[in-house]
Amino acid sequence: MNWSFLRLSLRARLYVVCATLILILLAPSYYTLRQLIQLRDIAFDLRTEHAVALQQVGELGKQLSDLNLFVGEYVAGGDPEARGQAMAALDLARLYAVRLASGTYAGAAVETRARIDSVSADIFVLDSLVSAPLPAAAAAAFTDTRFLFGRAHRSLASLADEIDLRSNEATLRAETIGNRTARTTAA
Repeated sequence: MNWSFLRLSLRARLYVVCATLILILLAPSYYTLRQLIQLRDIAFDLRTEHAVALQQVGELGKQLSDLNLFVGEYVAGGDPEARGQAMAALDLARLYAVRLASGTYAGAAVETRARIDSVSADIFVLDSLVSAPLPAAAAAAFTDTRFLFGRAHRSLASLADEIDLRSNEATLRAETIGNRTARTTAA
């Protein structure tokens, strides 16, 4: 046994005991604080990254639907206003695809961006056919473009599923951290 501790005055021994108790009580508090910081970070990720990505997927889907409508109107009637609306919708669709492809979901958004690029290339072909004017060829080509619109929408569904999956994983991680923290605090 360490006899030097016993040689301390009563006051000094009380200080040592109190300091030891404080350290014993602070250790779980420090652990709990670290866990709460992790929970805060997960909540921040859920609120920002996942929510923003889902919003962009929704906006991209809306722009694709608008683009399909405007391109159909342009091919059917050659209306310059429909062409302008189609090009504006295409620009917005590209913008959302680029944002998704450069964010947290870059790997999952690659297919969607490729689908948007395919639609974009077909729209420029359609524009040249309508401008030529070759309405029969433009109408036939638009049938193929509609197929590409369908593939682009399906890729959006896959991307939304990936976002949901990652959000659920983050929620489970937060739940696990919360349960561990509660057990530690209760102990």
